[in-house]
Parts: sequence; structure tokens; C-alpha cells
Amino acid sequence: MNKKEKEKVVADAMIFWQSKLQLYNWQIGYEFVDKTNTGSEYGNITIVWDQERAVIEVCNKCPDDCLESLIVHEMLHIYTHTNNIFISEIITQLCAPKIKTILMSELLLKENIMVDKIARILVNLRKEKE
Repeated sequence: MNKKEKEKVVADAMIFWQSKLQLYNWQIGYEFVDKTNTGSEYGNITIVWDQERAVIEVCNKCPDDCLESLIVHEMLHIYTHTNNIFISEIITQLCAPKIKTILMSELLLKENIMVDKIARILVNLRKEKE
């Protein structure tokens, strides 16, 4: 798939999934990058919660057949973001710094696994319907 085709897949997925995930008030953009600002392999989302804005970074090396799942995955993080802030505050208050680092790492890992599974299920359900 060339860059123009990838951009169309991403743009179409953004429109479709923003509506299906009921993120109506959100301004969500995307950009293709060689490397995300967090070092994630295929993508990342930067959320500005109080402004209901987000930008999804899509790595150029993301496989073509993963583009739609990546968009859904990153959009789902909008829903999990507030829980992470809440849990992070509790961990910070109750745990020593070394334990906090371990727990936060585990929290983010488990969140990504869950979000990835849900994203793949949603994309597969859409494909089955078509």
C-alpha cells in the first residue's frame, strides 16, 4: 500500500470509529511519523483531556492490515485515560517510588493488552458485518 492509500485507510477509519465510539465532541487528528514520541512500535495517542483533543501518531512501518486496529486501539485509550490518572494518584500516595514504578509499568502493560484485544474484536465484528 502506498502512502496515499494508507492515508485514506486511516482517514476513513478515523471518521467511522470516532462516530461508533461516540467521541463526538472530540477533535482527533492523526499524523504519520517515523517514530512515536513514546517509542511505541506502531502508534501512540497524545490526549489533551481538558480540551477534548487528541492526536494519533501512526508509524510509517505499521503493517497495512493493522492500520484500522491501531486507530481503534488509540481511540480506546481516551476512555481508559481517566482511570489511569485516578489509579496513578492512588499508587503515588500509597507506594514507595520503586514500587510505584513497577506498578505503573504493569498497569500500562495490562491496559494495552486489554485495549488491543477490544480493538481487534471491534474491527473483526465490522469485517464480519460487511
